[in-house]
Amino acid sequence: MKYSKHFRFLFLSLMYYNSCYAFVFKDKILFGKRRRFRKPSRFPKPILSKNKIIFVLKSKTAYFNEPTNEPTNQLLNMSKIQDKELGFGTVEQRQRRLMTKEGNYNYIRYGLPLNETFHIYQFLIKISWKRFFLLVLLWYLVVNVLFTGFYYLICPSHLTGMVFNSESERFMEIFFFSSQTLTTVGYGRINPSGWSAGLISSLESLFGLLSFALVTGLLYGRFSKPSPRIKFSEQALIAPYRDMNALMLRIANQLESNILDVKAQINLSISENGSRKFYTLSLERESVVFFPSNWTLVHPIDANSPLYGLDEAALRQADPEFLIFIQGFDDTFYQNIYAKKSYTMAETFYGGKFMKINALNEEGYPTVNLGALSAFEKVTL
Repeated sequence: MKYSKHFRFLFLSLMYYNSCYAFVFKDKILFGKRRRFRKPSRFPKPILSKNKIIFVLKSKTAYFNEPTNEPTNQLLNMSKIQDKELGFGTVEQRQRRLMTKEGNYNYIRYGLPLNETFHIYQFLIKISWKRFFLLVLLWYLVVNVLFTGFYYLICPSHLTGMVFNSESERFMEIFFFSSQTLTTVGYGRINPSGWSAGLISSLESLFGLLSFALVTGLLYGRFSKPSPRIKFSEQALIAPYRDMNALMLRIANQLESNILDVKAQINLSISENGSRKFYTLSLERESVVFFPSNWTLVHPIDANSPLYGLDEAALRQADPEFLIFIQGFDDTFYQNIYAKKSYTMAETFYGGKFMKINALNEEGYPTVNLGALSAFEKVTL
């Protein structure tokens, strides 16, 4: 059979249950069919490279040669094919972890001025409550001391009603007058007289109104921000699974909120041939409809896994980092929520098994012990 340079015909018989065919013209799918998929019309786009046509289907990849005189159609190990891009760019061999334990990016940005890389609203929304209230208190004190200095240096005699016996007592009288003016309380014992004192007190009142309006908005933003409260186990485990081993970690819903349609993804960053490679690991179950308690994520280490054949010593030498991404829908906030986590070998235990944390109480209700989410026992692999 002869083929023109722009036409290619493929018949793919993929492993397990996946099967499809397509007719390709000028790097585009003209027609095709996929069976046993929810959306048959979404056919994978081919990637043409020299004499090979590459199809990426779900988490599996197949290579097929173009029709030539050499009948060498080769189906490669599909789950071991390296992902093109996770968003971390080119990564060198030795470095710190890509993400912190809490799931924040571990990158340092430089080369631009601070006003182009720092956003005050984002900073105040993301910091902890303790730091937020400390900054609000510090801002309140600094502003009051600043305006107290203005009153004290410019117009101390234009504030009537003060009672003091020393300069320090007069300073404190002016400080509390400034606090009352900033918050627009105004008890009335001390009053500004003259245009200088009146101008400063007017500006301070305006500044106080704007400041407290901003703080109120920040408080609302922090309270209304979606908080998934998905708890991760402190360790990931290499544990026995059926007749093989598996990578396991456990997550749980900390709150009594209804989280629906939860999806999980585990990405692997591992050292291979002097550089970092990235893979998306296949899971025993990639999603659950309801998430009332806990869920153990399981990646079977079979022949299709990049971890296949690595014992504990080889795994530590490969310096893996497991990047976890969880997403779901929270009906309390009525929007999607996300959670991230990172495990290195320092947080991965080789030869462990999670202990059971689910049970029934005396009344027959299912219970989960979230305090023992990370509890495991040592086993021999």
